Amino acid sequence: MPCPKGGYCELGDNAVVACPAGTFNDQLYARSLADCKTCPIGHQCGEESQDKGTVCAEGYYCPRGSGDGSFPCPAGTHGNSQTGKKDVNECIPCPPGHYCVEGSGSPEPSPAGYYTPLSGMPSLDSLYKCPPKHYCPNTKMTTYKGYFCEAGYVCPAASTSAT
Repeated sequence: MPCPKGGYCELGDNAVVACPAGTFNDQLYARSLADCKTCPIGHQCGEESQDKGTVCAEGYYCPRGSGDGSFPCPAGTHGNSQTGKKDVNECIPCPPGHYCVEGSGSPEPSPAGYYTPLSGMPSLDSLYKCPPKHYCPNTKMTTYKGYFCEAGYVCPAASTSAT
């Protein structure tokens, strides 16, 4: 019987040894680890892959030899909703009014009550709360200016409306 794809069978042994993550084997009759090929750039190959793996996911980049989910875009960057990225430089900075946790495929809008004029924010906790005497009614806000709490209204920090 031929040794199946995704692994190799050492001489004199009937047990199939799986190709490790980051490699693949698309041929029958493999006899050693040397028959496992390196996963191509822009793809990720899990253990025992039988083909060139899957295209790298949106929030990840995959240099040659990547296993499953090995290289997430760093916090403060995102994958621009594109798959098949090859290098960390293809992860782009998170825009103002948004935040991007590690492995983000696209930016997350700042919620009402928060704002940020800065790019590259890595988490919700890194955003600014709308200051007292102001309110931030919208998502994706880059400034609180123009939303002043008028006389007779109360606006504590992180207000989404004048109360």
